[in-house]
Amino acid sequence: MVGCSVDHNDVGLVISPYSGTTFSGIVSNRIASNTTYELQNNGAGAVWVTNNYWGQPTTTELANNTRNLSKIYDSQDNASVGQVLLKPYLATDPFAVPPTIDTNTPVDVVAAQGGTATFTVTAISGAPYTYQWYKGSGSLSGQTNSFLTLNPVQATDAATNYNVIVSNSNGSVTSRWATLTVLLPPTITSSPTNLTLLAGSTAAFHVTATGSPTLGYQWQKGGVSLANGGRISGALSPDLVVATIQAADADSYRCVVYNNVGTNTSGAASLALLVPPTIAMNPTNRVVSAGSSTTFNVSATGSAPLNYQWYFNGSAISGANGAALNIPSASTNWVGSYQVVVWNLAGTNWSSTAALWLNNLQMYAGVNAYGPVGASCQVQYATNLTAPVTWVPLQTVTIVTNPTVIIDYGSAGQPSRFYKVLPQ
Repeated sequence: MVGCSVDHNDVGLVISPYSGTTFSGIVSNRIASNTTYELQNNGAGAVWVTNNYWGQPTTTELANNTRNLSKIYDSQDNASVGQVLLKPYLATDPFAVPPTIDTNTPVDVVAAQGGTATFTVTAISGAPYTYQWYKGSGSLSGQTNSFLTLNPVQATDAATNYNVIVSNSNGSVTSRWATLTVLLPPTITSSPTNLTLLAGSTAAFHVTATGSPTLGYQWQKGGVSLANGGRISGALSPDLVVATIQAADADSYRCVVYNNVGTNTSGAASLALLVPPTIAMNPTNRVVSAGSSTTFNVSATGSAPLNYQWYFNGSAISGANGAALNIPSASTNWVGSYQVVVWNLAGTNWSSTAALWLNNLQMYAGVNAYGPVGASCQVQYATNLTAPVTWVPLQTVTIVTNPTVIIDYGSAGQPSRFYKVLPQ
């Protein structure tokens, strides 16, 4: 109602706006000398009335720039009907107050990375409102609704300081701080590594992952999930242990890490068993002319790397560490027995003995020495056994196989020689 005059009536204006709405159309009216009231608001919503004349003003009311408030119903006394908000004639408007909000809002939010998080504030009184949301001390551009929605949620959105300032024309109120907890899916930071081990030993694989608790683990062998039991332990933990490994355990191993947000799978690691050396081809005897070259060869299989050491008459040959031993110029100094030992991390194997002879045929005496492998002994000879017997050292050797053959290259053309083997 705008610019009207209603005088000398027993009943003034009755306003019945729709429930929950604000009616603001009573502007510049004159109502006077009513015996009951000048204005009554029967609605549930507030009524804004501006620059109106209510009844006959008193000197005090005129001095205070107000109008006969005794017959305005309901300014503030009856909570069963809507409010009458008088402007600007009230020097102190009892309803011109900042907004009121539910102090428990917004509530804390838990959301998964990539999902949606929404904060909401509940305003109780003081409409109409304006809103501005904040993260920490910085305002969030464009976030001016009663709710704040983050979509998709990022890990950097996690914070304990989201709030909102709710304002109206009479002031503002700041909400509580709310926390956003971001649930992160698993991230593999360290995958298991390849293993090459001896049969019968223990294999241990480890995975490292980050993510929101609680993380779950499931180890797989060849893509098939493992269960604890027997030789398997830790199938549901970051550490998988396979005890007393055997050939059937050689395969690829990986771990699936999961939580209530997502799943991640580690890289695969291989488990291989070390194979000890096997002599596939032994060195063979050589008969050559003096000054000629010749080569002894051995062939072996097993887990790399394979290592070699050649022996001449039971003693290691310096620098002879390959699968082949070359003798560039044969002489009586090279005549004798040859053998090679092959080893890796899994074990050791000795070849059989091969001999080098010069082709000027002669007969030599030989001695078979027996004993623990690795033991040292000395071979001695005598030309007769009539007392007093003189024993002459012939050769000190290390037992590499049983028997270890010692050739007496000085025996050619001798009528007789006698031998004995003494431990060292």
